[in-house]
Amino acid sequence: MKIPQPLLKFINPMMVRLLRSPLHFLMSGSLLLMTLVSKYTNRPYTKLVRYVQDGATVRCFSSRKTRWWRDLADGTEVVLALRGAEGRYRVNVILDDPPRIEELLKAYLTQYPQDAAFYEVKLNKDRTPNAADLTRAAVAAVVVEARAV
Repeated sequence: MKIPQPLLKFINPMMVRLLRSPLHFLMSGSLLLMTLVSKYTNRPYTKLVRYVQDGATVRCFSSRKTRWWRDLADGTEVVLALRGAEGRYRVNVILDDPPRIEELLKAYLTQYPQDAAFYEVKLNKDRTPNAADLTRAAVAAVVVEARAV
């Protein structure tokens, strides 16, 4: 289920406060805070995003329609608040590799099937992502990979 945008404006600030608090463990297994610098204003801002971790790599997903990932380029340094600890990370943005994006998006949506609606991916009866929808979604998705500096 997709959360309505007006509701997100209320929920997101609460989640940011929670993730910066001693109670972060309630949500930090799936959400992180990414602080990055805007290309347009040259000011830092913090983005709340869901993530998956694969060894030393932290992956976040977004739609090409959103703007925040456009402030990133390969090698950009960001600060992640991950599981209660802040650290510096370097990012890699995956845009032009639909088969790789599809593979990563499938793993992400298998772990977080509730996010399938954000990518317009229907779920099969067994809650796995529909293959045709996943292929279509991979063209419209962006993957941001981060590794500790």
